[in-house]
Amino acid sequence: MVPGTKKFILAESHVAEEVVTFIPHRSVYTLNGKHVISRTSHGGKPTMTQTLLPNLTQVTYHRIYADAQGGSHFDTVTVEQSLASGAPPAAPFYVSGDRPASKYRFYSFQPGWIGDWHPCPTRQFLALMSGAVEMKTTDGTVRRLGPGDLILLEDTSGRGHVTRNIGDGFATFLVVPVHAT
Repeated sequence: MVPGTKKFILAESHVAEEVVTFIPHRSVYTLNGKHVISRTSHGGKPTMTQTLLPNLTQVTYHRIYADAQGGSHFDTVTVEQSLASGAPPAAPFYVSGDRPASKYRFYSFQPGWIGDWHPCPTRQFLALMSGAVEMKTTDGTVRRLGPGDLILLEDTSGRGHVTRNIGDGFATFLVVPVHAT
């Protein structure tokens, strides 16, 4: 521990087995796997104590893709992240590898809107910002998405999928077209 710092332990009944201390610039971050136990300045005054979610090393999202016969299907994709000091002097946070993207747009669907069977116009990520939607693939699978859900649409051919706004208000997506991999 750096002289003059204090370690805060969150009010939990668990013992920190492995404690790792990061010292980016002028702050000390003490971590034990899932939790930031403390952040203190060199003066010893605590400046932040926070609990992190246990699964931040991975991000998952939905994916719709087309098979060779033109049918569409759901998949779940997992992206690995690692703890990094990505924006010093901010506390370390979890970061994935870079993926290419060059523009974005928004889609907003009024209450009751139904996009009957259609392929997506281009390979694109959709992040639902508000509202609730339901998407159905040709194999009969239906997934309901809420704010914060992310989906990669890759069914640019075939019958596609159905999208429905099932909420009482507008459903708004942030849309990022991405190149084929």
